[in-house]
This record gives sequence, structure tokens and C-alpha cells, in this order.
Amino acid sequence: MKPTTLKSQLQQDITDAREDLRAMRDEIRVQLHLASMDLKDEWEKLQPKLQEAEKVWDVMSDATLETVHDVQKHLQAFKAKIKVLKTQHGTRAH
Repeated sequence: MKPTTLKSQLQQDITDAREDLRAMRDEIRVQLHLASMDLKDEWEKLQPKLQEAEKVWDVMSDATLETVHDVQKHLQAFKAKIKVLKTQHGTRAH
């Protein structure tokens, strides 16, 4: 693959991941008011990771993409915890 094509693909991957992270962040913020204090505390711990990802958007490297994927993994796991909590409390999951 040509370097220009590789950089372009990396840039698109980062842009897609950035949009996904922002969407997950916004969805979690909306659902958080129903969460337990334990989940709220965990969210507070995850936010610095999200802020770290936000700082590296414009740095085009494999390390950036790895950081984004790591944050995505943590946010997806957090969303799953919210869903389980809502299910346990008989609340419809979003």
C-alpha cells in the first residue's frame, strides 16, 4: 500500500473512531443519571482516558489508533455495565 493511501486510511480510521467515541460518550452521559454511584465513580475514572484520546486526534500514527481502540473498548464495557444495571432494575435499556 502506498504511504499516501496508508495515511489516508489511518486518518479515516481515526475519524471514524473519534465519531464513535463521541457518540458513546454522549449516550453514556444521557444514561448516567440512572446509574448507581459505583458506575458514576467508574465513569469519573474513564473520563481522563477519553480526554487523552481527544488530545491525540491530529497526531497520525499507529499509536494514536491503538489509544482510540483502547478507549473504545473501555467505553463499550462501561455501556454494557449500564445495560446490565438497567436490566437488573427492570428499566428498559437504550
